[in-house]
Amino acid sequence: MADPSIWRKYVSIMESIVGGDIRSRSRKRDFVVGRALVAHQLRIDGWTLESIGLALNRDHATVSHALDMARDYMIYPDFAEIWSKFQIKINEK
Repeated sequence: MADPSIWRKYVSIMESIVGGDIRSRSRKRDFVVGRALVAHQLRIDGWTLESIGLALNRDHATVSHALDMARDYMIYPDFAEIWSKFQIKINEK
């Protein structure tokens, strides 16, 4: 797996945005969206499906599905806003 500090940072940032533990088994919409968007960012960073799954406490097939969903979510303004907030925070120093 790639540098664990990266996924921990991403998870922590997303949890502050959605207000809960995105690595939990919860199927609450905000958590599902948060997981999908973190998975999307990790994939952009070059992580494998298996590595992303380990980071998010999911299997690679679930990660693959989450990546498909993340692309679909981007057309909705409220999800795009979450993505935007996430991008701003991960790029802060």
